[in-house]
Amino acid sequence: WPVSRIAEAAGAHPLAAAQVAAVSAFCPSAVLFSPQFDQVLMLLVTSACAMGCIATASASETRRVGAALGAGVLAALALLCSVAALPMIAAAMAVAVALTPPLHASWRRWVRSALIAGLSVAIVIAVPIAYGYDLIATTVKALAMSHFGYQVHRSYWVWLRFNLVDYAIFLGVPLVALGLGRAADWLVYRRTDGQTPYQTRLVWIVAGFVAALDLAGESRGEVGRQWMPLMPFAIVALTPFSPSVPSQCGAAYPLVASQRNRAFAGQLLLGSLLAIVCIALRLYWNPA
Repeated sequence: WPVSRIAEAAGAHPLAAAQVAAVSAFCPSAVLFSPQFDQVLMLLVTSACAMGCIATASASETRRVGAALGAGVLAALALLCSVAALPMIAAAMAVAVALTPPLHASWRRWVRSALIAGLSVAIVIAVPIAYGYDLIATTVKALAMSHFGYQVHRSYWVWLRFNLVDYAIFLGVPLVALGLGRAADWLVYRRTDGQTPYQTRLVWIVAGFVAALDLAGESRGEVGRQWMPLMPFAIVALTPFSPSVPSQCGAAYPLVASQRNRAFAGQLLLGSLLAIVCIALRLYWNPA
């Protein structure tokens, strides 16, 4: 559901959005590292983003407030699961803002939704703290474990390159190849109304956060697992679907049959290739 909701906010027809969500089920990272704690974190962050998209796009005040509260609760649970969720939640917020329909895009709405979500984050985190949970000590210890377990023994400059290779493999080489093949479009394409397409915005957000995490050097290896919460956004950004504008813009944009069939053919091919990659990695990849 959250992947489908984000795809719909990015301009996909509801049918195409559901198909994108089906493709996401073949993400090699989510398949091969299952069952792991990271899938829980990915679900929480992606769901928080989906609720954020509802909060920034809804015309109903009640629905907007409820979605913002829900996004905050999910973000707080993600933070309680892992301090590493913080940049992922920032990415989710950026996606929700970037996918806001033009009719609803305003700093006032964004700030209000952020304040409501922040309030629910504070309330949820305050509950375990009231029962003795030391958030600061836990965060410091987690960062120390990461530093001595990974950073001290691994070269920053070596993993600056191989983090991206690792991430590309477990995001799905066919998906990354598709994105690189359309790189020129991401750089220069504009809609006829002069707006940057929503998928292009997603591409830049994902690329920016991946680059920032890589340059920070906090993760050196295993990023196919650790940066998993960013993968649903990348999947929505790179999976083909019929171009349109979000339905919240107030106009009906019919889905042309040729566009629908072309998008479905691309999704079917991409999903099949990702399934083959998952099977090959499962058979021949030894994580030990």
